[in-house]
Amino acid sequence: MKNKNIYIGLKFNPGYDNAPKILFKFYSFETDKLLTMFRKEKIPIIKDKVLVSILEQLPVGSEIPEELYFTIANIYKILYNNGYIKKEENN
Repeated sequence: MKNKNIYIGLKFNPGYDNAPKILFKFYSFETDKLLTMFRKEKIPIIKDKVLVSILEQLPVGSEIPEELYFTIANIYKILYNNGYIKKEENN
């Protein structure tokens, strides 16, 4: 039997949120189908078993703990550098 995979989504609105929040958590055995969908929709995937095991314990909607700020900031930096996050423009 295949292992169950855990997917956790984060959301951060600068100027509104104090810290990134857990947007969703879901579990699936169908990794190939999900990865295909994520790639098609250009949803980035970061694999980090230790981080996921910590975030899995938090409820959806909660802010990440301060101890994870540096780790999450580095992930956002990677996403920004690869074009997944756009810099906000002032109007």
